[in-house]
Amino acid sequence: MKDVGGDMGPRSLIRNQIEVSETRMRYGIAVLVPIFALVGVCSVFSDEGQNTPLRRLVALMVLFSTLPVAYLVSRIRFGSIWWNRDIGHHSVPRASTYFVLYADLGVTAVLATFASHELAMYGTALFAVISVYVAHFVRWPETVAHMIFTTCVIAVFGVLTWRQGYHDIAGILARAATSMIAVNATLVLLRSFSAGMLTSYRTQFANANRDPLTGLLNRRGFELWMQIAEEHEPGRSGVLLLDIDNFKAVNDGTGHDSGDTVLRLLSRRLERVVGPEAAVARTGGDEFAIAVRGNLALLTRLAETIRGEVDVGSDDVPITVSIGVAELAPVTRERLTGQELIKEALSRADKAMYAAKSDGRNRVVADRSEQ
Repeated sequence: MKDVGGDMGPRSLIRNQIEVSETRMRYGIAVLVPIFALVGVCSVFSDEGQNTPLRRLVALMVLFSTLPVAYLVSRIRFGSIWWNRDIGHHSVPRASTYFVLYADLGVTAVLATFASHELAMYGTALFAVISVYVAHFVRWPETVAHMIFTTCVIAVFGVLTWRQGYHDIAGILARAATSMIAVNATLVLLRSFSAGMLTSYRTQFANANRDPLTGLLNRRGFELWMQIAEEHEPGRSGVLLLDIDNFKAVNDGTGHDSGDTVLRLLSRRLERVVGPEAAVARTGGDEFAIAVRGNLALLTRLAETIRGEVDVGSDDVPITVSIGVAELAPVTRERLTGQELIKEALSRADKAMYAAKSDGRNRVVADRSEQ
C-alpha cells in the first residue's frame, strides 16, 4: 500500500484506531515542571543555596522559564509520541526531545548555582523524574544521551563535593551511586515495560486489520484504509468487489486445502496487478475488495485487466472472477460523511458484482447509477 499524504502505511491504520485520553497526562506533566522550580525557590533562601547575586539571578531565570514551558508541554500529544517513538516516523514531534534537553540542562544549571555541592548531589535525584518521562516519550538515541549526561553530572558533583572538603569517599560514592541507580535503573525498567506494551499493542492491532490466511487487509482494515485515504486526499476514487466463480465447487471437489491455496494465489495476483497504489482486502470467504484512485472508466479498465490476469490456463484449479465496480459518488460527497460514502460505494459495487454473476460470471459490471 502506498502512503497517502505520507501517512497511509500499516502503521497509520493502527495509529488511527488508537484514542489515548491524554488530558490528565498532559496537565500532570505540565504541573510537575513548575513543581521542580520549588526546589530552586527553597534553595534561594538556604545558606547552602545561591550565595551570590549572579547565582540567584541564574536560578531565578531558570525557575521563571518553567511557566511558559509548562504551558507548551500541556499542548504536546503524548499518545502519538509514545506510539511512534522507536520507529523514526516523520510525525514524531521534536518538542519531546527539546523538553528533555531543557529539563536536563535546567536542573543542572540550578544545581550548579548551589553553594553546597553536597546539597547539589541530593538534588540530582530529580533526574529520576525526568527519566520516567524519557522512558516513555523519547527515542533510543535521546534516551542514551540522557543517561550519559545525567551520569556525568552526578559524577562531577561527587568530585566537587570531595574537593569542597567532604572527604568521606565512601559516603560520596554511596550518594552518587544512589542517584545513578535511581536515574538509570528507573529508566531501563520502565523503558523495557513500555517497549513490551508497545509491541503487544502493535501486534494486536495489526492482526485486527489483517486476514490471517492471505495476509491481506480484512474488511475492517479495508474500510479504515479507504476512510484515511479519503480524509487525506479527497477526490475521485472507487472500489472493485470480486467474487471467485464457483468457489464452493472448488472446496467440495478438491478439499478446503486446495481452496485455501486458490485464495492465497488470487491474493498474490491481485497485489501484483494493482501495485502499491491500491489497497487489496479479503472481505469474506471468497470475496475480495480493491480500493484505488481514478474515475469509473479507469476503474473498469483495471477490473478487466484483473479478470484477464486471474484466469491463467495453466492453473491446476481454474480461477475466474466476477467483478463489480463503483465510484465514490461525487454527487453525494457533500451530504454524506466519509464512512457513509464508503459504505454506500461498497453497497453499489456489491450489487454490480452480483449482476456480473447473474449475467454468466467471469465478467465486469460497472455501477453507473451516480453518473
